Amino acid sequence: MIVHDFIIDGNPVPKGRPRLGKNKHVYTPKNTREEEARIKKILQLEIGKIALIKRPVILGITFFLKRPKRLAKANPGPIPHIVRPDLDNLVKLISDAANEILYHDDSNIYKMEVEKYYHALDSKPHTKITLKYPPDPFSCLKKKT
Repeated sequence: MIVHDFIIDGNPVPKGRPRLGKNKHVYTPKNTREEEARIKKILQLEIGKIALIKRPVILGITFFLKRPKRLAKANPGPIPHIVRPDLDNLVKLISDAANEILYHDDSNIYKMEVEKYYHALDSKPHTKITLKYPPDPFSCLKKKT
């Protein structure tokens, strides 16, 4: 399995729902557009490592959100994050931003490994993206013996 890791600094942002404007046109919220563009730019700078993947991929994403002050003296390591933002909205922004940069289309993702934590005391909010794919594009379809 070939593995590539990417780090996106900053507090993770969920994908916002499309909104209906005053003129009856549907639009994407500004903070969603800006965050998606920022992530695309970061991934494009890192993409020199790999070519666009047109095969089945496993996408791993670990979100480390800002730790509230009330948890400053709690466990110094990452703490599971079980409140909003929802994990699926965080994932959607990353998978959409990585489209046509890390992989041909998000339909290439056949498996996801995702987690959401408050960041550890010795780190800052960030997102870790792991892209895994077999060297042989059809090895995931072969029967294991």
